[in-house]
Amino acid sequence: MTHKGLPKRQMGIVDAEKLPVGDCESKTIAHARSTSWATTGSYNAFAKNHCAAVLATNLALYFAHIGYPQLKENNTIDATFFSLYKLIGNGPVARLAPKAARYFSGKETILNYKPVHSQKLVAEAIDNNRLCSVLISDCLFNWHWVICVGYVRYKSGRFFMQVVDGWNDTVDRYYEPNSGSAWMYATQFWASSL
Repeated sequence: MTHKGLPKRQMGIVDAEKLPVGDCESKTIAHARSTSWATTGSYNAFAKNHCAAVLATNLALYFAHIGYPQLKENNTIDATFFSLYKLIGNGPVARLAPKAARYFSGKETILNYKPVHSQKLVAEAIDNNRLCSVLISDCLFNWHWVICVGYVRYKSGRFFMQVVDGWNDTVDRYYEPNSGSAWMYATQFWASSL
């Protein structure tokens, strides 16, 4: 499902049908397709540049879905977003992981995280069922946070991250690093109990 309020420039993120045809391997982390994702369009009435808060919400929703239900505030997406938005606020937000970790720790959960600096390391994180936050930019102060939940790697060498882009509540969107926007950095995440 697509929500209203999509930006005119989608920073090089494309739908699945725009992927190249060719020999490839692909992987999606477990339970990504069955997770209900938050979108920025649901909160445009009062929040601006809030993709970081939406990404943190989506981290909580994913981990709630796979065994940490306490992360979903009052068992709703909206309450989870509002709690995280209070911690993170409007963007741009560069250092997201420590703020998200603070929310998790208040919910008796450890949000573990580690930077990933290459396509190879992103693929290894996905292979280990660890989603990744990815910060992309198409100009100096036009940043956007997405969650990488999978990848498509072509024998030709092309690499696409399968992303939850924050504009749509689907995992069927893809980003080719440095095509349409620059990949600034990425972080892998996994959760554990306190």
